[in-house]
Amino acid sequence: FRSNSRPILRITNFPANFNHELESLRMRDRSKIITAQVKVKKTREYMGWLKTATYTCSRCQEKVIIQQRLGRNRESPLRCRPCFNEILKHMKNETDMADFFHFPWSFDFDQELCTYQDIQYLEVEQKSQSKNAQFSMTSLVREEMVGLFHEGDVLNVAAIVKVDHMPKRNFEKDTRRILYLD
Repeated sequence: FRSNSRPILRITNFPANFNHELESLRMRDRSKIITAQVKVKKTREYMGWLKTATYTCSRCQEKVIIQQRLGRNRESPLRCRPCFNEILKHMKNETDMADFFHFPWSFDFDQELCTYQDIQYLEVEQKSQSKNAQFSMTSLVREEMVGLFHEGDVLNVAAIVKVDHMPKRNFEKDTRRILYLD
């Protein structure tokens, strides 16, 4: 039995020391919970992302589930645990061990057994208290919050500061990162 319902906890009434100006956030603030009053500057289209990928071993039909990361390459299994244990039982010497590393592991990606999550990126802005300027940042909303917000909406957000890759990066191993609100 697979249920689509899950509890969603929301924390409200944060003390004042959680309130931040977006322009003051730095990499050292990653993983912190913050609150901020922001205005929605731009909404992007809704999309889904692969949250858990399910694979089936071609040899023994074992299901392998791998947690995925948002905005990263899909991760695949390296080996099937039951097949791995079976091969280890039959190994007799170091030559067998060398053959083991060349064993052709084969998995089928099972799209229907994977879990997906709806997301939407918002660009939010906040008027700077110290300068006469607007400071903007990307924010990510998930599941039931997708599609609720429109350009011009003023929101009191409680979010976790997270790190993401640069948008429009031109190579896979780019080490530059940006902050966003999740």
